[in-house]
Amino acid sequence: MNSNLDELKKIVDKSPFHLAPNRNLNLRFKSLFEAGGGITEYSDRIIDSMEHSPLDSDAMISLMTPAFQRSNKKWSRSMKTQFMENLMGGCATNIQFYSIKGGETMLGNCKILDGLQRLTACSDYQLNKFPVFGKYYWRDVNHGGTFPRLRLQLSIYEFDTEIEACEHYIHYNRGITHSEEDLQTAYEFMSQQHTDR
Repeated sequence: MNSNLDELKKIVDKSPFHLAPNRNLNLRFKSLFEAGGGITEYSDRIIDSMEHSPLDSDAMISLMTPAFQRSNKKWSRSMKTQFMENLMGGCATNIQFYSIKGGETMLGNCKILDGLQRLTACSDYQLNKFPVFGKYYWRDVNHGGTFPRLRLQLSIYEFDTEIEACEHYIHYNRGITHSEEDLQTAYEFMSQQHTDR
């Protein structure tokens, strides 16, 4: 019995999920895409780009999306609406970012590891592309702290390489939320990284 548990422990220790996030933070929904707040604080690319011209939330998300991610056009409008209604109703959600060790700052080179569809839903709602509960657009509720507790949890992982981040992404999603077709971009990214070595 003890040898079976030792074997199981070795398997678990090799799992990409054995890694704990380096940081856990709360983000205010209202300032999610504002300069100097939300996700802008975790990407020097966004900050640098905003010095030249303002960026909308779609551009910010694009700058933080790694090459191995699937498209952020996977959720239908009804899925985005349902997610936002759940979020407004108090449902918690966790967005995962990652950074690569060796950068100038851990927090300055973050990219989206998990939660691209959810961030895109948040962006689309803040851009008034759809209402929640049949009639409430963001412009109707974005004043005076209507939803003071509307927050997103952000976990930031640190990996040694982009390959490790991609492996984590594949293991996290394969057979659960992503089809093999969804993961094709990640497989091609891994293949290219190994070829370039």
